[in-house]
Amino acid sequence: MVLLPSYNGSRKLPNLTPLLAWALARRGVGVLVHGTHDDPTRVITDQVFAAGGWPRVRQAEQLASCWRAGQPAFIDIADLCPGMARLLAVRWQVGLRNPGHTIVKLLD
Repeated sequence: MVLLPSYNGSRKLPNLTPLLAWALARRGVGVLVHGTHDDPTRVITDQVFAAGGWPRVRQAEQLASCWRAGQPAFIDIADLCPGMARLLAVRWQVGLRNPGHTIVKLLD
């Protein structure tokens, strides 16, 4: 199993995290990408998964189904850890990132 944090998104270059997730899944690796669902300044992985019709999950049963089908999945940090999502949302109130951004990138 591989967990891919995806919180930065992309401003000018393509967001390649979904491509990495699909490449790993095609090789039989269970992949879960976690990130946020809103960043008005970047193209985020959740948007790429949505645009491609790729699986976005909220529960473990959905994730298991994706892995059985050989697909990666995306989960919003709000579903994975609501408290962390609230901490990350402070960025939009104060205009700065905070220690929560470092923590979510290190989640295993």
